[in-house]
Amino acid sequence: MAGSAVSAAEAADPLLGLSPIFAVVVALIGLAGVVYTAVIQRKTGKETVREARKAADAALASAEASDKAATASAAAVTEARRADAKLEVWRQREETMRMVRWGLQQAASPNPKAATIGQNTLTALLHGTLVQPADSAFVEAVTDFVAHLVDEVVDTEVQNALSGYDPDDEFELNNGIID
Repeated sequence: MAGSAVSAAEAADPLLGLSPIFAVVVALIGLAGVVYTAVIQRKTGKETVREARKAADAALASAEASDKAATASAAAVTEARRADAKLEVWRQREETMRMVRWGLQQAASPNPKAATIGQNTLTALLHGTLVQPADSAFVEAVTDFVAHLVDEVVDTEVQNALSGYDPDDEFELNNGIID
């Protein structure tokens, strides 16, 4: 009976009939698989950490470049505003000088109405907001000169008109009116 119990156990488990070396080999293969899996996971973990560090370094470099770009952009905006302010001063100065030239041309006109318009233009320019502070002394000097010149011309014209005037003489006023 004892022999039949062993043979029944052997019949139920086919591995009991194999040698113990085979069991050790199977166990070593399983152990090698576990070790290999652990090594691969560790290697993959190290590669993941290395790639994460590279990504972090790239992000820091990108942030630094972004900061530099923002600084450069702010400097460019400041420079553009400064250039725009200089351009506006130049534009106002050019317009002032153009108006001074025109006012002088009109003030020097033999036509009294044009001369008055020129003088009034220079006076309005002097008292307006277009003239830059650096140019106001020049515009004031030109306006004063023109005012003085016009006064002298008017005085001379009046003297000339009165010097040869005889109350019995007829002379023609504006639009053909005869005195």
